[in-house]
Amino acid sequence: MAPEHRSDDADHQCHASARDRMVYGWSVALLGCVAGAVVALVAGQGDAGLSGIGIPIATVLVAVSWWRELGIRATPRHARRTDLIGSLLSCVLWVAIWTQFAFFDATALSPVLSAALGALVAAPAATAGWLIRRAQPSTAPHSRAGDRPTAAPQAADQVRDRIITALTTVDEAEREVVHRAVPVGTAMFDDQVAALESAGDIRVRQWWIRAHPRTWLRLTARGRAKAEPAVTPG
Repeated sequence: MAPEHRSDDADHQCHASARDRMVYGWSVALLGCVAGAVVALVAGQGDAGLSGIGIPIATVLVAVSWWRELGIRATPRHARRTDLIGSLLSCVLWVAIWTQFAFFDATALSPVLSAALGALVAAPAATAGWLIRRAQPSTAPHSRAGDRPTAAPQAADQVRDRIITALTTVDEAEREVVHRAVPVGTAMFDDQVAALESAGDIRVRQWWIRAHPRTWLRLTARGRAKAEPAVTPG
C-alpha cells in the first residue's frame, strides 16, 4: 500500500501542543539538573555525600517520569532522539565523576568546583530539554492551510493512509489524538490501527493509569518510510 498524500496532509497530522513540548522539555532538563545536583553534592562532600541519597534520587526520577507520562498526549518529533543524546552525555559525565569519588577516594572539592562539576553534568540534558521546548511543530511541505477536507475518509486503505500521515510529525501520540486527526468511526479506526500494527507499520503500546489504559501509537521505520513522500519536498 503506497499512501496517496495530497495537499491537505497538514489537516490530518498530529501535533505536539505547546504543553507537550513544555512538559517533555522540562522533564529532560529536570532529570539533568538532578544528576548535576548529585554530582555537586558528592564532589563537595566526598564519600559522605554518597550516603542516604539513593532513595531520594529514585523518588525524584520516578516523580519526574510520571509527571511527563501524565502530562503529554503527543511526543514532539525528534524529542526522543534529542533526549537520548543529551541524557546520554550527562550520564557519561555523571558516571565518570561519581566513579572517582565512589571507588578512588577522591578528595572533596571546594563549593565552587563542586558546583561547576554539577553544572557540567547537567548542561547536556538541560540543553536537550531547552531544544525540545523551543522546537516548532512541522507540517508536510505540500500542505496548504486553505485546502481543507470536508469529508471523512471512507475506504479502509484511505483511513490507513491518513493514520500514517497523522503520525509523521510526532514521535508518538495518544490514540485519541490520532483519532481526532482521522475523523472516522471508532470501529473503522480501531480496525485499521490493528491492520497497520499487523503489517508492521505502527507500534501500539498501552500504559495503565489506575484502571484506565492509555494507548499510544507510533510509526515504525517501515511505516515512516511509507510516509516519506509526504515529508520530502518536491
